[in-house]
Amino acid sequence: MQKRLKNILFVILIFFIFFILAEISIRIFKKPSPFMFDKVLGWKTKENFNQTFKEKDAEGNEYEVNYMTNKIGLRIYGKNENNSKKILVIGDSHTMGKYAGNKDMWFSILAKKLTEYSGENYFVYAGGANGYSSFQEYLLAKDISNYIKPDIFILQFCENDYIDNHLVWDREISGRNTYLRRPYYSEKEKIKYNKNILSILYRNSIITNSKILNKLGILFEIQERKFFPVNRNVNVKKVVSESKYVTLSLVSKIRELFSESKSYIVNCNANIRKDEIIIPFPELATIAGYILIESPPNKIELMRENRKLFNQDGAHLSPLGNKIYGEELANKLILLDQ
Repeated sequence: MQKRLKNILFVILIFFIFFILAEISIRIFKKPSPFMFDKVLGWKTKENFNQTFKEKDAEGNEYEVNYMTNKIGLRIYGKNENNSKKILVIGDSHTMGKYAGNKDMWFSILAKKLTEYSGENYFVYAGGANGYSSFQEYLLAKDISNYIKPDIFILQFCENDYIDNHLVWDREISGRNTYLRRPYYSEKEKIKYNKNILSILYRNSIITNSKILNKLGILFEIQERKFFPVNRNVNVKKVVSESKYVTLSLVSKIRELFSESKSYIVNCNANIRKDEIIIPFPELATIAGYILIESPPNKIELMRENRKLFNQDGAHLSPLGNKIYGEELANKLILLDQ
């Protein structure tokens, strides 16, 4: 019995050593992610991050992505920070994903175009993270507002935010990496999280920061959903109604943080959904008090056959796509300002 116990402990020790060595190897040979665990937000963009990645467009052409953040985790672009007009952008993966380098992102193209047009220097900051909901953006913006008073504020919205902003709806659609870690909005701005054993595990910094455990978790969930599709009894009308209310409240609250700035909102989607389950984007923008920028991706959608405009994932923009997006957005801002 004692010998058997020793053998079991020996096997556990060997497995533990192998796991540690594998984790260290991955961290050494694989470039670090721009994102990290955060106790409140679930995850956030790293501070003082500077890394160059290799990416490919949807046609297979390789390009470099130089991803940089400042001391509070914001992507930046421009010169003479202290003597420039300031643009602040808050968004999700369409703003903070590593699909294009800082100088090639749409917000940098926008700042460059406005500088050329006005003769005044513009410096741009961008905050958020992949997969962020409106509540995560609000919590982040609340903190940023203590440091930056922008001349122009832009909220980059995506219609999946309606899903991300509601715990039940998010749980139906999203992966565990997001909905088990994400904070959700409740009345009086109290933060709530999923309450179950899995959520406790996923919100543990050691587990979250493990490359191996995260990968295993994703692979397991893919197989689980393949053989055991999610089938929960959800009151769709109730969920949708609540999500509309929460989303509008949060987008409005973000606007209030920058009440002294010219505040714009842009939708990352070109094809606006017209069904009854969401607030139409123009209506959301107007009620929340933003200046609406009609979606620049319309031009990109017309050029959908040009795969060079998109990253290899087929959803996010490549440097070329970002250039078109940024220039179109700048042109619309200039027209609105005349």
